[in-house]
Amino acid sequence: MDQPKIERLLRLMKLLTANNRYTVTDIGEKRENLLFKLSRIEKVIPLSDDWLYETQHHAGKMDIFRISIFNTYPVKLRMGLFSASLLMEEYPLSEKFLTEVSDNEYILETDVCSYDGVGRFVIGLLHDIEIMGDEKFKEYIQKRITSLKNNSSVS
Repeated sequence: MDQPKIERLLRLMKLLTANNRYTVTDIGEKRENLLFKLSRIEKVIPLSDDWLYETQHHAGKMDIFRISIFNTYPVKLRMGLFSASLLMEEYPLSEKFLTEVSDNEYILETDVCSYDGVGRFVIGLLHDIEIMGDEKFKEYIQKRITSLKNNSSVS
């Protein structure tokens, strides 16, 4: 009987259910921690081997925007009722990081795995969101806005 072709030998470490990703350790030469979407896994073959390289295993994180990676960056936003409501509706994981200051003002203070998710949200609601921190996120947003201005055919 032919053995199935194994493209990668991986060890499951953690299931991040909110975005259907596994945190795995690549047992190959690089021995690096990786994140995979469930849809990319075609076949699983259980092995009887012991866990290898356990000291090198590091579980990934997932932020409120469902982005997974191994690093995080702090973000603090002041937002109005409109953007806070949209945030909770589109990203339910955000609710525990939101503080109501008044009926129309909320503070979001959280760590994100990438500025891409939060940046997309903020740029779409700039009229209702103030970036309170951190400075690197402010720079990221400025660069994105400049890029949009330079690449836009609308004047």
